[in-house]
Amino acid sequence: MRQDIYRGDPGARRTPGSLRTLRALGLAWVGMFVVVAPAVAQDTPPRFQTTVNVTSVVDVVVVDSNGQPITGLGEGDFNVRIDGRERQVLRAEWVEVVEEAKARATAVPVPAGYTSNENTGGGRLIVIVIDRIGIRFGGNTAMMNTLLGFIDRLQPSDRVAVVGFGPDNPPLEFIADLERVKELVTRMTGQKQPGAPTTYNVGLGESLSIVRGELGMLDGAIARECVNLPPRSFQLNVCSTGVKDDAGQIAREALEQADTTIVGLSNLFTTLRAIDGPKTVVMVSEGFVVDDYQTFAETAGLMAAAAKASLYVMHLNDNTFDSGSGRRPPSAIEDRRIRVLGLEALTKVARGYMFTVNGAGAGVFDRIYAELSGHYLLSIEPDRRDSDGKPHSISIQVPWNGAVVRSRQHLVNVGPALDLSTPQKAVAAGLSSPLPLATLPLRVGTFALQGSEPGKIQLLIHADIGHEYSAARRVSIGYAIYDRSGREVDVHHVDNRLAPVMNGFPSALQFTAGSSLAPGEYTLRLAVADGARVGSVEHRFQAKLPETGAVKLSELMAGGPTAVRELLSPTIGYTVAFGSVHGYLEAYGDMAEAVTVKYEIATAPATPALIEADVAGRLFGDDRMIFTHVMPVQQLPSGSYVLRAKVSAAGRPLTTLTRPFEVPPRGAAAASTDVPSGDTNGDTDADVYLPVDEKVFARPLLRDEAVKPEVAKPFRDRLAAGGQAAFEEGLTALSAGDYDKAAARLKSGVQPDTDSTPLLAYLGVIYAATDDDPQAVGAWQTALVSGDDIPQLYAWLSQALLRMRSLPEAGEILEEAIEKWPSDPRFTGTLASVYATFGRGREAVRLLEQYLEQTPADVEAARVGVEWLYQINLAGQVVRNREDDLRLARDWAARYGKGPQEALVRQWLAALERDPR
Repeated sequence: MRQDIYRGDPGARRTPGSLRTLRALGLAWVGMFVVVAPAVAQDTPPRFQTTVNVTSVVDVVVVDSNGQPITGLGEGDFNVRIDGRERQVLRAEWVEVVEEAKARATAVPVPAGYTSNENTGGGRLIVIVIDRIGIRFGGNTAMMNTLLGFIDRLQPSDRVAVVGFGPDNPPLEFIADLERVKELVTRMTGQKQPGAPTTYNVGLGESLSIVRGELGMLDGAIARECVNLPPRSFQLNVCSTGVKDDAGQIAREALEQADTTIVGLSNLFTTLRAIDGPKTVVMVSEGFVVDDYQTFAETAGLMAAAAKASLYVMHLNDNTFDSGSGRRPPSAIEDRRIRVLGLEALTKVARGYMFTVNGAGAGVFDRIYAELSGHYLLSIEPDRRDSDGKPHSISIQVPWNGAVVRSRQHLVNVGPALDLSTPQKAVAAGLSSPLPLATLPLRVGTFALQGSEPGKIQLLIHADIGHEYSAARRVSIGYAIYDRSGREVDVHHVDNRLAPVMNGFPSALQFTAGSSLAPGEYTLRLAVADGARVGSVEHRFQAKLPETGAVKLSELMAGGPTAVRELLSPTIGYTVAFGSVHGYLEAYGDMAEAVTVKYEIATAPATPALIEADVAGRLFGDDRMIFTHVMPVQQLPSGSYVLRAKVSAAGRPLTTLTRPFEVPPRGAAAASTDVPSGDTNGDTDADVYLPVDEKVFARPLLRDEAVKPEVAKPFRDRLAAGGQAAFEEGLTALSAGDYDKAAARLKSGVQPDTDSTPLLAYLGVIYAATDDDPQAVGAWQTALVSGDDIPQLYAWLSQALLRMRSLPEAGEILEEAIEKWPSDPRFTGTLASVYATFGRGREAVRLLEQYLEQTPADVEAARVGVEWLYQINLAGQVVRNREDDLRLARDWAARYGKGPQEALVRQWLAALERDPR
């Protein structure tokens, strides 16, 4: 049948092309997709609690004419019809995609190195599908950077898969690594091949009409292409046959391309149907051919509804024509319209909108991103016919001026995608679910040790399961490890009886397992089922040992409680109850016996030690030392701490490793760490070293600045008569970059009986401009003997000393300059940085405050000021008092405003306002 249609057999013209479509599950389109599903945790309780049997919850988007979401609508604002009959909306709830910053503000704290499902929410499922076979090579190049930027804007909780249509494309796999997603996307170049050469200029639309046998289409094409040929001649017969054959070839190529896409899309939507929750498809396409528009629209709409998939279409505008012949098809406009029909059909039936993209499409992605920022969930009045298993048409409107509703055209009730009927099936569902399940809290961490197999890392997996277990309990557990390419490298499923931290005290069940892995990046998926409660979590980690040079170390591990003073295997756990913390570290190699370790407990990685102990190593085998020690923590107030391991080898410091842990509250008698508002909190003379950008000390001398008239004027004004010509000629040569000539002319003007300060000063400029700072310093120090009333000399000299890392000498010059010119910002700002490196942090902030009063436009200095105040507060000190320091930090943060590091400045300010001490 297909070959008859391609040949334009009149006997085949009443056979609908949709039969071919239905043979491939009735779905055809060409494009690139981004599929997004709002993060509704699969095991969370229903959002709607009513006294009526709610039949359906439908997701819709409502936007204004600019594509911006309309929020604040209630159930009375929606008009819903199902199968043409009006239905009452029982409730309308706006569900916002929570941005990362908002999510952090309300998140359950998770220790560094651990991953938890307790903050599940806000994540979306994103599938980027590229129909490579249907996009010209280079056809998606213009918008590729924009698409990568769109990916960059996604949330860490989003999960993304990349799928292509055509040969050698990856399967659908959801991953959290956005950098890897971008790598996969950039490989998805168009592979559409140009059609075979044709002799005659026949368009796509015209060819499809010819092969369908539409009346007059073939005759019209022959009359145009075979004009001026003699009637009933051999030439006319050859031309007529050629026109018909070319039309069949063009139609065949278009339909075969659609067949490839049909198979890919049917597989995709079958997969998406098995995943709970609504999805949004953003489709980027050059268009495709639809044989039977009505059948296609109905079938695509039903499949989209069953998969709970919404579609936005980005139509890549293809303005090309036959590049081989240089001819424009006679039906070019119609050809483009035919390729767009399928795209339009998709958006009409599956809650979406079609954008035509010319170029990069930045505005389109911005609009799509805005529309995906949230949606409404509508709870609709039930009707017994809704549960008959058949699809039902649905229409949703909001009678607001300019309001546009994105909704599907069909309501299809399908069963739940996840089978949680048994603990084993629930674990399997948790491992396969792209988004975490959260009815059972999980916290997981991984720790690397040297493996027994050569070149392998021994991975220790630890999970805290739940919170309130007072006795051992049997649970079902499964975990799988995937490498960076998504290949499964290890998988286990067990039913185990697990114990809490300590029987009789409510705590998490403890699970520990291991795996031997080659060094690299991996993803661990772990799922646990306890009766009806199911939890799953995805943890990314690197299987590698800490970088320490000559000696190899394991990662530092900490946990508690422990019943004995020393253990020869690690204890893992963030919360260490019952008064002790166990530290564990291994060293490997020929120098392992030369390693010494000191354990310290501190409030933060860089704060002074509260408790410390030298730990003796135990040798196992020829090249493995274990450093294990149990440290009492009864005297510590509840709160967060770090275990710090200071490692040395052969008496020389090697590295410092840290591991966070928590001492839980001990009830009402827990010690308070509050400090009175005006207290300076300890030794106000203690050193506080503040961070300084290296660029401050490496500023080069700018020749063009040095020869400006306003800079040279103080020197020119004090020239002796005999040195004026040499000075001017020297500056002229310096301006031209002729340093040798400039130096020679300046030296010629130096006289022992006259003031040679100007000449020596600019000799120093020449030396500095040629990267000879020691010579420049000598010239300027000599010039300073008589020129100590010229501030520019101090500025040049101090900066040269800073470039030479002679910070004490530079500090003395700057201090002298400030005594002479206290309002000159060239000295106050630079001296503040010098003081910061000397540990004189509070003095540095005071000088910086003076500098910012002199140069209020220096917003980067305002950013530095907030950071310095934060660091001083973190060190337990104040500049004046807490209230004044906080007021100053707020002022500087406001001055910095929307700078590139605004978020970081806000973090520092928030920490100051919380007062972490």
